[in-house]
Amino acid sequence: SPQAFGKWDGVWDGSDFGPRCPEATGVFGNAIGEEDCLNLNVSVPKVTTTELLPVMVYIHGGG
Repeated sequence: SPQAFGKWDGVWDGSDFGPRCPEATGVFGNAIGEEDCLNLNVSVPKVTTTELLPVMVYIHGGG
């Protein structure tokens, strides 16, 4: 089950993506990926502003 992430100071290095979710490859169904794959990627423009910015959420339907 998900667990709360502890507090940190400074800037979080979010330049790497988390692990991919398992998916079958090939005719034998060998799975690649990891079960611990629920990640949230947040991208922001490289601007300095105090204004709130819009957020878009995209949920891939699979397939």
